[in-house]
Amino acid sequence: MTETVKETLISGTATLKEAGIEAPELETEFLLTYLLDIKRHELFLNPDRLLTEEQSELFRSHIARRRTKEPSQYITGMTEFMGLPIKVNASTLIPRPETELIVEEVLKISEQESHHAVPYRPCILDLCTGSGCIAVAIAVQLPGSRIIATDISQEALVVAKENAESNNVSKRIELLRGDLFTALGKKRPPEGFDFILSNPPYIVTDELTGLQNEVVEHEPVTALNGGTDGLDFIRRIITEAPCYLKPGGRLIMEIGYDQSDSVTALLKSIDRFADFTIKKDLSGIERMVVAIAG
Repeated sequence: MTETVKETLISGTATLKEAGIEAPELETEFLLTYLLDIKRHELFLNPDRLLTEEQSELFRSHIARRRTKEPSQYITGMTEFMGLPIKVNASTLIPRPETELIVEEVLKISEQESHHAVPYRPCILDLCTGSGCIAVAIAVQLPGSRIIATDISQEALVVAKENAESNNVSKRIELLRGDLFTALGKKRPPEGFDFILSNPPYIVTDELTGLQNEVVEHEPVTALNGGTDGLDFIRRIITEAPCYLKPGGRLIMEIGYDQSDSVTALLKSIDRFADFTIKKDLSGIERMVVAIAG
């Protein structure tokens, strides 16, 4: 049985609302625009368009999957980050809007460092790259950048490679597998990196079960679990980053909503950074650390 676009939106929304999905209308619209390969506003320009039997069947399967709390981004295999199409699957985290702050900070600093006579060509390390969204977005926005992106998950690196290729920046992003800085091997630039970036795992282990079902049941636990205090990876990155940054280079890292005091204490205790700031996201949450190597 086929339905019109309008009928499909009504039935899909009703199903997701009954399942307790937040914003069921938007979720239904997202899934249908992906299926029909159209823009959201086009759904309402031609509400009487009849779906094919194949489209109707596939859409019903997508709604059934979303009803079980599987994220829509995993159902479609796509999301958006800094306006770019980014592939995702169960091996990668779904990029969050607050992570875009890392890219925006790099772009702001790069503009300040840029000189018209000498093109700015920063050397960048992206730790825990996952889908590669940070590395890809920066490579697109900063054509002169050279980027090494690392992750311990080979499956995630496969996705990152696909995203680099689909956004035409694969020649400027080198993907390496390994545990944080150990992935570099002999790839470390002798002069050091201009930027070290990371959205590391930072959720406290005991708090994982309290996350939304969409997160805890579907997103990779290894990309979320930050240890007993949530700081396992943050601690290692802060401690080791000064050895890999050039003087004046920046460590820019996402942190948990309640970790700013602990991160501040860590930065002060190692005494390897000339200065640092904790910056807030659009919700006013202290979300990002920017530290300058001495």
